[in-house]
Amino acid sequence: MSNMIHILVATLLGQMLMSSLGYGSVTVVEKMNEKRGRIKFDKHVVDFGNVARGRVFTHNFTFHNRGDGVLRIHGVHGGCGCTAIEFEKGKVYRKGDKGQIRVTLDTSNFSGKLSKVVTVLTNDRRQRVHLLTVKANIQNDILVQPPLIAFGSAFIGRDAHRQVKLSGVGQTRFIVERLVHSKNIESNIRQVGRDWILDIYLKPASKVGKFREVVVAETNHQHLKKIKIPITADVVGAVKSQPDYIEFGALAKAMEEKRKIILNSAAPFKVNDVRISMFVNGKKVDAKDTIALQLPENPRSENEITVSITNNEKHNGSVYGDIEVSTDLPTKESIKVGFYAFFRE
Repeated sequence: MSNMIHILVATLLGQMLMSSLGYGSVTVVEKMNEKRGRIKFDKHVVDFGNVARGRVFTHNFTFHNRGDGVLRIHGVHGGCGCTAIEFEKGKVYRKGDKGQIRVTLDTSNFSGKLSKVVTVLTNDRRQRVHLLTVKANIQNDILVQPPLIAFGSAFIGRDAHRQVKLSGVGQTRFIVERLVHSKNIESNIRQVGRDWILDIYLKPASKVGKFREVVVAETNHQHLKKIKIPITADVVGAVKSQPDYIEFGALAKAMEEKRKIILNSAAPFKVNDVRISMFVNGKKVDAKDTIALQLPENPRSENEITVSITNNEKHNGSVYGDIEVSTDLPTKESIKVGFYAFFRE
């Protein structure tokens, strides 16, 4: 009786498992033995050879279903935005059917030897993933020097300027018709002999932080109609603080510690006011008698502030907050420097 119950339970569990897997009356073995398609490409690699930069090339990779079952293309993925891919999504290929994957390569942003891989995902059980490769040796008719504009650290309130030279290779002649960019950039175009000089200015109003943009030079060249020039900058405030955080460490009773804050700017400036916000163990308190400041007297492009903190026996525990400095610069910005100390009993 016990063995019979075990057999019935096992049978029910097996049926439930098959049903949850979606097989119904089809066994796992039957599902595994289901006939599948087999993809066979006429070629996996195409080489366009020596080509002029800016040209766009297209190739149709042809394939056949050499299997006994149906073939499905689950997806096709390019290696970058320079390759456009077209195929019939969702199409079922029967035995002997032929299909194509159309790959378009844009060479505008490349120079020299180029190799891009396209990944094809299928239901072919023998080989689900196939790699297609397009190659080219791209000849550059226009040299861009430098190819990337790196401003480095740029101060708000002061123009940052860089130049880019575009030169024709060999007998190449072209005209730079205009520059396209955002309102954060100002630009100018001028011709010097056969070369074109692009003056690029980062406007003072740019926001603090990482700055990334692309300037597009539009030309009348036969193939290279648009030349993209990336721009990078670390835009900092009109005043830069070193450090931006002060660690005083642990102080015993009556112990004093000093630290210096160095403020740098592109132009001389004066420290107008300093405000201190201080907390002890999460409670806001008056910083008087605890923190003292020594401020610079005359306007300079580099100003030094000496900060002294003293454990005057009024407080115990974690002492932290901000020192906010305001200046006479036109940007009216303030600089905050955080601080931390621990007052021992």
